[in-house]
Amino acid sequence: MDKQYLNVAARRSLPSSSTGAKPSVGTQQQQSTLPNSSSQDLFNYPKRWVLFFCHRFIFAEADLKIIFYFCLLLVGSTIKGFDIAPQTFLSDKRNTLNTYFAKLGWGWTMGLLLPFVCLTNFDYTTRKYEFILKHLIRLLIATGIWYGITSLFQYIESLTGHCEHLEYSKASRQICLKGGHKWEEGYDLSGHTFLLMYSLLVINEEVKSYETWKKSELSYKENSEEKSELKSKQQRNDGDAQSSSSAPVNYIDWFGFYKLSLAIKCLYTVLALLTVLWEIMLLSTALYFHLMLHKFFAAVLAVLMWFITYRYWYKYRSDPSNIFIPCLPGDGL
Repeated sequence: MDKQYLNVAARRSLPSSSTGAKPSVGTQQQQSTLPNSSSQDLFNYPKRWVLFFCHRFIFAEADLKIIFYFCLLLVGSTIKGFDIAPQTFLSDKRNTLNTYFAKLGWGWTMGLLLPFVCLTNFDYTTRKYEFILKHLIRLLIATGIWYGITSLFQYIESLTGHCEHLEYSKASRQICLKGGHKWEEGYDLSGHTFLLMYSLLVINEEVKSYETWKKSELSYKENSEEKSELKSKQQRNDGDAQSSSSAPVNYIDWFGFYKLSLAIKCLYTVLALLTVLWEIMLLSTALYFHLMLHKFFAAVLAVLMWFITYRYWYKYRSDPSNIFIPCLPGDGL
């Protein structure tokens, strides 16, 4: 009796492959597509909190951010005016953050926004790339504005400033400094303030496409689950021969979409970190460099360029039928 009971228990404990029975199609599909729930939860909780913090605080409404930036400039410039700002790592013009980040600020901004805009506006279901161009034009326009305004600042500074050495009195600033002489600054409008403020506002607008992407991601997941259920039922009806050839396709499609989603979320988080860095650099500019009037003029110009493009041009002058006319971030998804 005991031997018979042990044999039955042993047969029940054996996997289905050893008994000759094949697992159902639904079981095979779940084994190939569903990750471990415990490890997924451990990863999802901190990820959700990070994304929530980025959305709520770092990428707050643009109007609130503008008020915050002007307060930052006002307080920092006031402290600089009374000469009570502490001498720190940021007070040195040659510090690492200023040399390798702020001076190359537009390159860092565009280097992250370019792949982010491409990925968030890529239609994974239709594989149409033409629509991405409509959104990339915004970055081209922003680059033109940045280059034009900063060049204008340099031109104004060269007209109003002069070299203290008599022989170089009519020379440019670059030639004067290269000759080892002192340049008496004129209207040195803060290119750093414009660069940082404009970059912050452009980033804050462009990341809005992430919210639209999240809706597309949810819709894609729901459609994929429905299709998987229908295919599972069809496979159970048609038999194992057809199921073995069609099941991996769902896995490949979902895995590709998962990689795309992960890349977007990583870029979104890195853009949030870059935003914090630019805000720190804006504070250091307010505390240690340029006159208050020059900083405020540059900040007002940055807000004006942002308002003309994102709040008027892209909002009211967009043409959905023409891919060469820019639209707001997230439109058309």
